Amino acid sequence: MTLTVEKTAQQVPEPLRDIFIELKSAVVWLHGHWIVYRQLYGKSPERVELLNESAGTFFNLLQNILLHDMVLAIARLTDRSEVCGRENLVLGQLVEKLDSKSYSELIERLREHLIIISTKCEIFRKKRNREVAHSDLMTALKVDVELPGVSRQMFEDALAAIRDYMNEFEIYFSESSTAYEYFSMNSDGEALIWQLKRAADYRDGVNEGAIPRDRILKSRYRTA
Repeated sequence: MTLTVEKTAQQVPEPLRDIFIELKSAVVWLHGHWIVYRQLYGKSPERVELLNESAGTFFNLLQNILLHDMVLAIARLTDRSEVCGRENLVLGQLVEKLDSKSYSELIERLREHLIIISTKCEIFRKKRNREVAHSDLMTALKVDVELPGVSRQMFEDALAAIRDYMNEFEIYFSESSTAYEYFSMNSDGEALIWQLKRAADYRDGVNEGAIPRDRILKSRYRTA
């Protein structure tokens, strides 16, 4: 992925090149985290049952961690470009640092995308500010208006808007786009699920008497 990003970035104006590379990498991994979340928790009721049987408390904690991480990542990407005199790596940088005379039409299209992104991501920014990165007292005590929950579809819609924005920029300069939603990893959620299925079969084998109950004591990882 790094080589592809750098090759595409060669067509981007020099002042924006490094920013584009880092933003693209951030958006790629944002999708990677979401893919893992869907693999673990969004496939089927049977898969959730497998997680609960294997280590229910751990996988419940992991689910919350992944969701909080997604909220933080989306909020970071949609923050203001500058806070307290320091610049942030945000989506808006791709618009603000483009030369307005040379790229006026592109800037207009990108700004339209940013309006959509702002609408789709506002709930995540509120969640970040009041529940995830900070613990707003009135929210925690449910004195203030309680924030609505976020659904998987809300995440999907936000990611789609971010993809459209990034690809609008990339297509203009390189005539190519990135299929962020199909990012693949060698050891992802599916790899973990496969091992959990094997562990479930092992437990069944022990219960059925097909595998000795002390077999685990001979494991090469018995002292891990």
